[in-house]
Amino acid sequence: MNRKSYIYCFSLLIMLLSCSISCSGKKSKDMKASDIINLIKKGKDVLVYDKVISGDLDFTEMEKYYVFAFPNMETHIPVNVSFSNCVFMGKVVGSSNRVVDGSKKKVNVFSVFEKNLTFFDCDFRGEVAMDEMVVNGKLECSKSIFRENTSFNSLYVRGTHVGFIDMESEKNFSMCYAHFMCDANFMDAKFKGRANFLGMNVDKVMFSNAEFGEEVDFSNSNFKGDALFNYVKYTSGAQFSFSKYYGDLDFMSSSCAGDVSFERSFFYGRIRLIKTQFDAKVELKDAVSVLSPEVRETKFSSDTLKWNTLKKVEVDLK
Repeated sequence: MNRKSYIYCFSLLIMLLSCSISCSGKKSKDMKASDIINLIKKGKDVLVYDKVISGDLDFTEMEKYYVFAFPNMETHIPVNVSFSNCVFMGKVVGSSNRVVDGSKKKVNVFSVFEKNLTFFDCDFRGEVAMDEMVVNGKLECSKSIFRENTSFNSLYVRGTHVGFIDMESEKNFSMCYAHFMCDANFMDAKFKGRANFLGMNVDKVMFSNAEFGEEVDFSNSNFKGDALFNYVKYTSGAQFSFSKYYGDLDFMSSSCAGDVSFERSFFYGRIRLIKTQFDAKVELKDAVSVLSPEVRETKFSSDTLKWNTLKKVEVDLK
């Protein structure tokens, strides 16, 4: 082999080794939460796939804060944030109590996502604390699993879609006073611990095929569109009281092992309780509807159950 051929082969070998090292680095599954925060600070979209993310991911760790209503402040995330098939080893935080801008006292800081926020097929090993979070785009958490207590209280979504399809919560899940300017889909969701959706304000909502392992609370809610709770399994009590249903309520082919309450709720649309089994008490005190409920093949534990229509005419359900 002459000198030129040797140099050429050596150079080619170095290039291949360099490419191999570079590619192996890109394929690493490890990523620090701080790297994600740095991307946001640089104004770059976060598009993360198939990574194990170490450390607490705190979206309130930004450089600029805006006074909302003292002592409440907000920080803005101006980019798309998307995770797919990722594992979060630490906490995921969207609101915190922290010192900002050199102040001596801590203030409440919550995150405002200006674009889309996606956690698709993700595994949350630590707590998720996203209270008071605002999402101006779409929010997607479908096929994700939450292994510790999860909190989305006072979540506000202005986008066109909220998705928690086929998600699983192993402990307590709280989404009190969530306000969605769009439809929300929780189809096939599984809640092993307590689930709290108190005060939900939503257009159309879908919980069909969901499973609730402990008590679930939907009381004091505003369902502006249809509310679909078909083929749902309620292992314990379920609260639907003090709520307004402006669309249809579908509560068909479900099984309710614990008490179910519709107390003081008002129903403007159809109520379909067809083929549902109520094994315990059904509370209907002061519940009023425009139309009579449809109860074909429905099984109640009580022999006498009354429902008031808008004309205050009692209808025998059995």
